[in-house]
Amino acid sequence: MQELSTSWPKVCIVGAGPAGICAAAQLKTLLGITDMVIFDTNNEVGGTWLVNTYPGCACDVPSHLYSFSFSPKSDWSSFYSPQSEILDYLRDVAKKYDLYPHISFNTTVKTMVWKEAVSKWFVEYAPNGTDDVTGKFFDVIINASGILREPRTPKKFLDFKGTIIHTARWNDEVDLAEKVVGIVGTGSSGIQVVPEIVDKVKQLFVFQRTAPYMIPRAQFKYPETVKWAFENIPTLRWSHRASLFYIQEILFLAFRHNSVATFMASSLCRFQRWFQINSDELREKVTPTFALGNKRTMVSSDFYPTLQKTNVELVTENIDKVTNQSIITVDGKEFPLDVLIMATGFHSQNYFAPITVVGEGSVNLMDLWKEQGPQTYLGVMSHTAPNFFTILGPHSGSAHNSMIFMIESQVLWMTKALSYMKDNRANYIRVTSDAEKEFMKLLERKLANMVWGNDNASNWYKDDNGRVTALWPSHLVSFWHNSRTFVPELFDVKKVDSDKEYNLNDNL
Repeated sequence: MQELSTSWPKVCIVGAGPAGICAAAQLKTLLGITDMVIFDTNNEVGGTWLVNTYPGCACDVPSHLYSFSFSPKSDWSSFYSPQSEILDYLRDVAKKYDLYPHISFNTTVKTMVWKEAVSKWFVEYAPNGTDDVTGKFFDVIINASGILREPRTPKKFLDFKGTIIHTARWNDEVDLAEKVVGIVGTGSSGIQVVPEIVDKVKQLFVFQRTAPYMIPRAQFKYPETVKWAFENIPTLRWSHRASLFYIQEILFLAFRHNSVATFMASSLCRFQRWFQINSDELREKVTPTFALGNKRTMVSSDFYPTLQKTNVELVTENIDKVTNQSIITVDGKEFPLDVLIMATGFHSQNYFAPITVVGEGSVNLMDLWKEQGPQTYLGVMSHTAPNFFTILGPHSGSAHNSMIFMIESQVLWMTKALSYMKDNRANYIRVTSDAEKEFMKLLERKLANMVWGNDNASNWYKDDNGRVTALWPSHLVSFWHNSRTFVPELFDVKKVDSDKEYNLNDNL
């Protein structure tokens, strides 16, 4: 039997966004792993913060929670950071940990297939837009491609023949000045775009399917003295970060069925509507008809005032059809448009698509998850996919706090699993079926207390069968508690003999 190489493992990371950067940096720092390749379809690091460049794009989580604990940033410009500053931060982290030499930019991963004979993954990839496919073996896969990645545009809107832009693929070359513009969607991106473009356009029609809950955005600039203090008195910066984290954690209580926190949060949203909106008719249109938390709660202080400008009309009638140059609602009213902006979100249930992932027993992981719903342990490992770790995949999102904390928690658990493998000279790890089932039962018990699964709730947290698969159904401290240790008894960990000759063509 062959001994494992001292350089084991050879790691493939898919995605150079926050999750991929965190994984690569921690593999280097905590485990000394340098034999890794990071594949990304873009030409730079940053992931969602690279491709989303629409006007007003910003984070709705406080800045000091949107940085890695191992690479803090003291000089955030404001309480909520714009896209450009977050992107600069991620670039700085990638440079600090010397990740750029490991990244293959402008590259599309096609397939990832588990080869049982050698206990490795065979990854096929090609330069974007080409059929020049190359294949390599990797010991470990880290899927860090993210969930808010593939823009969603309902088919009916493809009939529009004017200028059409999705917020996730913004085109700065489109001149909106004095144009009649329609924007479909009042989710996170929609409410940020509207106030930014309203003074440029001639007329703006905002098409709203369901009114979201909205809380005020307490935005302010950090004074230079505070930045200096954060840099020179680290305990002050950490205290600020910790206080923000636990305040955000409290918000989770608002998403439990019939809680006092739900009443308090709903009252705050109601107060904002009464305070910012003068018209009873408009106020009624923006009043949600579902329980708080059924959809993502928006954070904005300028969306409601923008709706009251003379060149803005909020359209709440359902869209019946889309013509070459207009949108027609079910009441027969037609809205001719020069430009159509799609703020319609992402295919959040596609996980690693369009990559084909074939695990143990030749199981297509996406097909299995579409049929049964994602079955995972900690949202990181699946029984059918040995040596395959997903960061910020199913059961990992947060509706109330920072995704960065979740990313770090999952990455830290993954490093503990890999460290155990290295210490025991193992090259194979798979969560047991029983451990996976027990974790899924835990999720079901926690979800029973939450509003997200209501039958009348339509949100991106659910799959096509109405199963809530995108979120961790509790506060993030509880996830940290569940993931703080690696429990070997819950896994098949072993050294698989792979010294026999393997004919790659037999299984391609």
